[in-house]
Amino acid sequence: MKTLILDDEPMPAKQLAALIKRKFPEIKSCEIVQSIEKAKSYLETEVVDILFLDIQMNEMNGFEFLKETELPSQTKVIFTTAYQEYALEAFEADAFHYLVKPVTEESLSKALRKVKRQESENKKVNVKKGFFAVFNNHEHHILKTKDILRLEAYGSYTKVITKEETIVSSKNIGWNETKLDSEMFVRVHKSHLVNINHISRFSKNDYVALNNGDIVPLAASRQKELDKAMGL
Repeated sequence: MKTLILDDEPMPAKQLAALIKRKFPEIKSCEIVQSIEKAKSYLETEVVDILFLDIQMNEMNGFEFLKETELPSQTKVIFTTAYQEYALEAFEADAFHYLVKPVTEESLSKALRKVKRQESENKKVNVKKGFFAVFNNHEHHILKTKDILRLEAYGSYTKVITKEETIVSSKNIGWNETKLDSEMFVRVHKSHLVNINHISRFSKNDYVALNNGDIVPLAASRQKELDKAMGL
């Protein structure tokens, strides 16, 4: 699972992140942002399973942030606050869960069990195996997954690139990543996702070259993930 903590108070955010990393290894990624602007920028390219959202912030409160931000359906919002009186308003805002600071191991464990239970219940296959649906301009373009070379972030949209064509998806790259086979498609950079079956060569922490001649950047932070996918 991938999570994002939005809280303009550094200490509670760091305490929550430390608890997650120490006690909940199923959460593979836990990022902290302390401003609305940074949160919106992050969510343009990344889809998180859980957004831990503080209610009282200086720029705007958590409820206002949700009204201004279009989150994908798979992102579950868990409000975090020091004030229990916000609980009813939180659930009226379609919050998935509500945690009172300081967050304890027990309360967080209960919330994560609820997340896993719903994910299990909601698991569906939207397109038959071996195909991928790209939504663009009110149409779904059905592509063979094996023919997709790479995906590239294009603002809040995504370029889906095959040998024959490039289609602009109206979904961001993070959303598209969640719909593809993670054993076949690897994020090599925050803006680039590649099909490992089309990689011809790569230079560590530098670039990845595909068999059609395309070259995309390889971030140092993504090197281990690529090595693992390539069996190195």
